Amino acid sequence: MRPFQTFPYILFISLTALLSGVLDECLAGLPAASPGLGLLMASQWQGSLLWWSFDPKMPVTAFVEQSLTRFVEAFARRPEG
Repeated sequence: MRPFQTFPYILFISLTALLSGVLDECLAGLPAASPGLGLLMASQWQGSLLWWSFDPKMPVTAFVEQSLTRFVEAFARRPEG
């Protein structure tokens, strides 16, 4: 592979790491937070877009907001035990 062909991939990895890190910092105060939660939230965001596309009965912004709100609420609860 030529060097210029790897550039988009390297940029994607860098942006993924940056976004995940920022989300990790934002979510660190949640009771059930652990390292890597930012990447999980980014994955939830992407997944919600995919699921919305199968049955777009409501505005995409509302669907994604609902999905991410439920995600954060799940980690806002203290773990039992």
